[in-house]
Amino acid sequence: MKLERIDSSRIIKQIKDFSDKFNTNWFVITCRIGAKEYVFEHFTEVEVADFDINQICTFAKKWFQIKDVIKVDKFIQKVKENEPIQELATSPLLLTLLCLVFGEKADFPSNRSELYKEGLDILLKKWDAKRNIERDKIYEQLSLQRKEDLLSQIARLTFERGDYFFKQKELEQYIADYIQNLPEAKLDPEALRLDSEAILKSIEAQHGLLTERARGIYSFSHLTFHEYFTAREIVFGLEPLEKALKDLSSHFIEPRWREVFLLTVGMLRNADYLLSLMKRNIDSLIENDEDLQNFLNWISQKSHKIGSFYKPSAVRAFYLAFDLARALSLERVTNQIIDFAKQLATDLIFEETITISLENIRELIVELDFDFGSTINPDRTLAFAIDNDLTINRNGELVLQEFNEINDLDTLTSIEAVEDELSLLQEINLSISEIEAENTGYMADIEELEAKRAIIKKQVKDIEKEQLKAEENEIDEIKDTLEEINDELEEINEEIDSYKEGIEELMGQLQFSLDEANIDIEQVEDEIIFEKIHSELGLKIQTLEQRLSELRKQESQQEFDSNLSLNSLLSNLLLKVKAQLPDPGIFGISFENWWLENGTDWAKKLRNRVCKLIIDFRNLGYDWQFNNQQMKLLNQYYDGNELLVDCLNSDCYMSRLIREKIEGTLLLPIAEIEQSPSYKKV
Repeated sequence: MKLERIDSSRIIKQIKDFSDKFNTNWFVITCRIGAKEYVFEHFTEVEVADFDINQICTFAKKWFQIKDVIKVDKFIQKVKENEPIQELATSPLLLTLLCLVFGEKADFPSNRSELYKEGLDILLKKWDAKRNIERDKIYEQLSLQRKEDLLSQIARLTFERGDYFFKQKELEQYIADYIQNLPEAKLDPEALRLDSEAILKSIEAQHGLLTERARGIYSFSHLTFHEYFTAREIVFGLEPLEKALKDLSSHFIEPRWREVFLLTVGMLRNADYLLSLMKRNIDSLIENDEDLQNFLNWISQKSHKIGSFYKPSAVRAFYLAFDLARALSLERVTNQIIDFAKQLATDLIFEETITISLENIRELIVELDFDFGSTINPDRTLAFAIDNDLTINRNGELVLQEFNEINDLDTLTSIEAVEDELSLLQEINLSISEIEAENTGYMADIEELEAKRAIIKKQVKDIEKEQLKAEENEIDEIKDTLEEINDELEEINEEIDSYKEGIEELMGQLQFSLDEANIDIEQVEDEIIFEKIHSELGLKIQTLEQRLSELRKQESQQEFDSNLSLNSLLSNLLLKVKAQLPDPGIFGISFENWWLENGTDWAKKLRNRVCKLIIDFRNLGYDWQFNNQQMKLLNQYYDGNELLVDCLNSDCYMSRLIREKIEGTLLLPIAEIEQSPSYKKV
């Protein structure tokens, strides 16, 4: 039903009169929040909450049950796989739009900006036609492009200032600034104000792209729309594109701009310029810090030495995350030495032995090992984004060799490798047992059906003999009986064939499992094939269990030897630093004075010596000792590269040459980048 604005008061009065007259009945009135300009007495106001994933699925099933039931499962799968789409789907209105987009194309565009464009196109144009809606005249005169241009200007102006919420008067002024330049615009200030107010109310009430969060305070109904229209203004706005992209590239260290970057590269005809700008800005972030450049150089050399079948930039990303996490752990733990250095000095001076001091230092080593254990899987999003074939073992180490079939189980040298192989064989053994049980069931069913078939065939022969002796009036009845029996026989034959096909499929699965377990079974009778397989598997599993036991004993012994070695090293270190402390006889009550004068330097030296011992003993590499500013820059550098790679992996268009140049120089020190053949400053 279409309602003109002038009908509004009359309809409200009719609803009120009707509900008052039949006040014992239940009534439900629905509207958008922005369209509510009235209050009905005796009604309870409620607001529809966001959908959770179960409600999204229920909505989609009911929607496509009417429209196209075949699409529902695919729609739900796509929503679950795509986090941005799932976030949109929590809104009932936007979920409806997603259903409309999916209903037309049976898929969502891979380019996220295209998805939003299609959804907004439905919202701003097609949705009106489908629902037969008439807009306020001033708003109706705006074309689809002008509506989007208006919203884009508002979005970028507010987003750049970090304003997610804006006052109604400001919003109306933005609208007035836009529409006053249109050919049909009224230039009278009061007319402009009224038109701006009408347009705002129309957008809010009809489309819901802008919504009133509190009295006189507005925002985009979803942050996604705010980000989309900001990106659209950057690409298609009045500002020269090159300048707009330069301005955007300066925001790469700000997390809130992330989605705008991803949307912008998707909208650009060619993203070469923006992505090259981003790469240069990211590299420049730590270009002048000698320590950080040395760190990148060390990572580059480390990745060159190991060699692997992964992308070199992915290996660099792995070690950047790994070594950064370990540097943080080392810094956290060894800095605690400074905190208890005074107590350690006191124990070394006044205790006859170094036992207490040794125990305290050992506690730090244990804490460091525990800290490393919690950071063996640091944030490796960047490494996996560059190369999703990257393989990490349970110790957080990079698997550097491709998988080869294991023929000699005694050659397995790590506990993890044995455990993985043992787990695989146990799973295969279980799978084969399930195949055996299913095969036995098939065989029993076939045996039963064949016995039944033999009986039926005998019946057929007996009936055929009777037919030869039968009277003419009995022949038709006998034929009908034969036909029924033959139909039953045909069904049995089909069942037997089906079971035999099932057995063939099971044998295929069995062969796959045998190949996976590297077991070659010679031709044996079907009755003993599973017995032979279980025997072969059992021997392999037994061999692995024995090998695992041996390796664990070796590891235990190595740990014991390691602890003895570490205790010896720590004891020597403590004896040396104890020798540097003054004789306890001269202290008395003046220890505090000595500590105030010398304690800080002594504590730092102790920290550095313990740190070096740990690095050498655990083979950790270097004690980088980055300061807070350097750690901040490194994190920004890492996050910036992660954003850049996500842009590269998005559905954006760019030249192959620029892509190869960027990917080839990711996470390299500036000196190495400048030496690369493709180097050229933006």
